[in-house]
Amino acid sequence: MSQGEYIAPEKLENVYVQSPWIMQPWIHAESTQDFILLIAVLDPVKVEQYAKDNSLTNDAALLETLELKKLVFADIKQLANENKFNPLERPYNMHLTLEAFT
Repeated sequence: MSQGEYIAPEKLENVYVQSPWIMQPWIHAESTQDFILLIAVLDPVKVEQYAKDNSLTNDAALLETLELKKLVFADIKQLANENKFNPLERPYNMHLTLEAFT
């Protein structure tokens, strides 16, 4: 990180994957940045249930809904709090997708 701190992405990913929303997390950090980013593949079953509950049909539009991002982010924040992560280990932003990593 730009503050000279080191981040262990695998440690963070092993915690964030515990979220019921996330199937595959990926933490991205750069030495020129002050924060980390989370790129997450969401659980399609959980997302489908959320879509049904909120009468949403388009997957692309669904992933861009602010409410879904807030739900996932709140879960991430809770996991970070439970594991006593410092502010540098908490994602500043995230990208959500349904397409699994290859």
